[in-house]
Amino acid sequence: MIRLKTCALAAALLAGACAGETRPAPSPEASRLTKACVDEGGDPALCDCQGVTLDDLRASGAFSEDVIQAYVLSQEGNNDGADELMANVSRRDFFEGLSSVGKAMQECVKPS
Repeated sequence: MIRLKTCALAAALLAGACAGETRPAPSPEASRLTKACVDEGGDPALCDCQGVTLDDLRASGAFSEDVIQAYVLSQEGNNDGADELMANVSRRDFFEGLSSVGKAMQECVKPS
């Protein structure tokens, strides 16, 4: 019986490893966002989630690149740089973009 359970566990672990999904390396901006989050004392898992979310938002093409860049700059404390970028985006991206990016980042926060 123990041997059967051990074999079943080994098979499950092997299947999980083989079915594991690999994700591409994070973009430089995602890495910067993750670093800024961790440097501010954020939970590494949360910070990593936000980096992945940033890359997912970028891949979706829903917002201009300037919105993504401005978000990263603001999280790094470079509000002047973020403001400069946001001065060049459409009104839609300005209002909808930043609020949607912030909302997506909040999805990484797990209720306790």
